[in-house]
Amino acid sequence: MIDRAIQNKNEQNIKAAKQQGLPLQVFLQNVAADEEYKVWLAKRERENFEKSTLGRPRNQIKYKKPIVFFGDNKELLELKLKLLIQVIGPRAVGNNRYSRIQLYSELLDIFIDLKIRGIRLPKGGSLSAQAVRFGLGEFLIKHSYTLHSIQHLVKDSSERTRVGKSLKSIFKRVADVVYENV
Repeated sequence: MIDRAIQNKNEQNIKAAKQQGLPLQVFLQNVAADEEYKVWLAKRERENFEKSTLGRPRNQIKYKKPIVFFGDNKELLELKLKLLIQVIGPRAVGNNRYSRIQLYSELLDIFIDLKIRGIRLPKGGSLSAQAVRFGLGEFLIKHSYTLHSIQHLVKDSSERTRVGKSLKSIFKRVADVVYENV
């Protein structure tokens, strides 16, 4: 009976190796490596579960997307970098802007574009429909500050006011830097 089970297993291995187009020995090595990986993964998950704590483990670094600047020339890129450094401010206790550097970078690009187009920048809780049309609406949707579409934001001034007031300090900080330097 045991010989029959071993023979069936061998036949299944031979058939599977032929289907994958591999020599039998290579197929068996792959199977053994897969089994070894599954055992290791199960052991690792069990160990992590046993010693889990609340929050993110201290030895793991949270991934942050790299910041990318676009510009026509070197001077424009240097200006954007200088403005971003001004917006974020110095590293200090209580300065949480470094944790949202991607957000500030995108917002700075949008505000520079709005300033070039001659559109009033959002500041003091006000948010114009033109600003929403020309990039700010996409930003608000991407970062989950609103659930509405761009068309709805353009039409609904109360929703724009709500969003503008919730992001008042962020808009003011970026707008002041853009007004000073652009």
